[in-house]
Amino acid sequence: MGILVKLLIAAGVAFGFHYAVQHGVATAIRAELGDQPQTPSLITIEPEALRNAMEVGRAVDTDPQRAVIDSAMRQLEETNRTMRPPLPPMPATPPNIPGMPRH
Repeated sequence: MGILVKLLIAAGVAFGFHYAVQHGVATAIRAELGDQPQTPSLITIEPEALRNAMEVGRAVDTDPQRAVIDSAMRQLEETNRTMRPPLPPMPATPPNIPGMPRH
């Protein structure tokens, strides 16, 4: 019974300390910010554009420029792939590591 009381008292003290720190930090932040006007949101969403983007048929990009961009991107990736040094050849058998069972 004594340990239960001690546990409840410790939990109460911990909760009180947590609340006090949280309240102190919130008060300090509010004091630092003061009565500054809130800045407007940098992101604006046009409802009509959002509705159009959500429609499955309109979300597909069929612009001819997209095909040109994809082609150029594939060419660039192929160029990068050919410029990389070749990988060293893989050994025919895995290396023998002492202590490792070979299955």
